[in-house]
Amino acid sequence: MHARQFQQNETNGIRLCTVVEGHGPVVLLLNGFPQGWYLWRCQFSRLVDAGFHVAVPDQRGYGSSHRGPAGVSEDCDLTRETTRGAGLARWLRGDVATKK
Repeated sequence: MHARQFQQNETNGIRLCTVVEGHGPVVLLLNGFPQGWYLWRCQFSRLVDAGFHVAVPDQRGYGSSHRGPAGVSEDCDLTRETTRGAGLARWLRGDVATKK
């Protein structure tokens, strides 16, 4: 496995540390508690090699991702997490101008 490219991005008020590599159609891999991006390491390389632009964020409060103003447990529901995933997908496609 080669060294990964980590990027910081902001989506819906949360700064996420995201592994981003490749070019082509966007594939966003998400994981749940208590896993991080490393869960997807085998699939990640294969998807990049197949010609996809792959991203895997560390979820709120894990790795270098921000935990949020209300903490991890108080601000965790399916609607908010789905909105953050959609914001990350827009950022990856270039629809959002603030790449960090």
